Amino acid sequence: MAPFSRFGGGGGGSSPSFASGRGSPALKSAGAMVLSPQSSSPKAHQQGQGQQGPAATTSSAGVAAYGKQSKLGSSYVPGGPPSRLGTGQKTRTATHGQHGRRPVNTIEMLQYIKGLGIDPIHESELLWIAEEAFSAHLPPSWGEHQDERGRVYFHNSATGLSSWQHPLDELYREVVDYQRRVMALGGFWELDRELEDFEARTQAELSQWTELYDEHGQKFFFNASSKASRFDDPRQAGSHALSARLRCVARMKEKLPLLAAALQPSDADAHELVRRRSQEREQDMYLGLVVRLQSAVRVMLARRRVCNLRARTRLTHGVQPLRGRIRLRMEKVTPGGSRELVLGITTPHKRNKAATKIQARCRGILVRKRLKPLLEHEAFKHRCAVVLQKHARRWLAKRRVQRLKAQRLEDGATALQRLWKGHLDRRYVSSVRSERSRYQWMLQCVVRLQCGVRCALARREARRRRKGIFR
Repeated sequence: MAPFSRFGGGGGGSSPSFASGRGSPALKSAGAMVLSPQSSSPKAHQQGQGQQGPAATTSSAGVAAYGKQSKLGSSYVPGGPPSRLGTGQKTRTATHGQHGRRPVNTIEMLQYIKGLGIDPIHESELLWIAEEAFSAHLPPSWGEHQDERGRVYFHNSATGLSSWQHPLDELYREVVDYQRRVMALGGFWELDRELEDFEARTQAELSQWTELYDEHGQKFFFNASSKASRFDDPRQAGSHALSARLRCVARMKEKLPLLAAALQPSDADAHELVRRRSQEREQDMYLGLVVRLQSAVRVMLARRRVCNLRARTRLTHGVQPLRGRIRLRMEKVTPGGSRELVLGITTPHKRNKAATKIQARCRGILVRKRLKPLLEHEAFKHRCAVVLQKHARRWLAKRRVQRLKAQRLEDGATALQRLWKGHLDRRYVSSVRSERSRYQWMLQCVVRLQCGVRCALARREARRRRKGIFR
């Protein structure tokens, strides 16, 4: 879920589309400008993004111009970005058209205040910081846009980054922490020292950036210490954030003149101040406990007095076998209705029933305590029996498996023997059949030979006789 936007943006869905980052030029030496191996030229990257960089400044002389900030809070704001106070000069993307900004309601404003870490009920003295944050100008290169659903987001035209939150919201959260620390400490001396160090570090970091031009005439900025390069001027964003921070601290001193005029105490005075505050906190806590105790006692006495008044109004005439158990009283059955007569159980009877239940519970506990050893012994015997049964069943299962294995082996041997005997019988039968067919073939051959011999003998005899006749 996207973070809350002060103009109704955010909610479900993904964050706004992020433009691809540009390549960074690099330097081979202090005086030569060359391009990074990842990109052909900074100008080509700029044409691919379809954006122009920030306005040109002088190369190294601009460092001094941006470094000349007052320690009491400069009012320098780089020109260009629109304000969030509804001036009507907000930028829009070309695809979104002229959609109007939806007015911020009270609930969204309270959510934005809580997003800064401010409790609007118990920390009303910090609401001016929320007003400052809501009306703060955008840093250089940042613009305010709307998506197709009318949600407001912020886009950096130099780096291509987009965000649902204002770029300076984190700074104003630190300002909220500043005022809390000042109010807890009782003065601005630690904050002044911290801001002096922060301003010195910021100016030292910004002084490392110089403005250079590559071989195509494209302007970029180079950091001599970190060897980093970028297309947008980081000195403008740093100066803008520093001036906003110092301006908020100056406004804080106007809101808290007594704390701003307070002098830094010595170490002994500081310890004494801490001791007094701790004593005051302990005293407040003690008084709160006393008030709570008095309130509880008064509530108890009032309830007792009401019970006595109700007891005086009960009917006590005639024989009452259920006396002390039930009662009649006038009470409202439905909200806003008239009072009716209701029959209910008395409080002593309720207590008696509760005591009976407690006694029954205690007797049950004693009986269970007396029977617990017997139950534990029975449970122990049951566990032992279960173990024995488990082992016996396992042994019986093993025996059954062994018998099944033996039966399977016997069945397999029988099947093998049957198959082998069948094979031998088939071989014998086939050999007998082959011998019988061979004998029949030989018999046929002998018969044919005998027939041939007899025929030859008969022909010879017939020729002989034929010759004898003709002679």
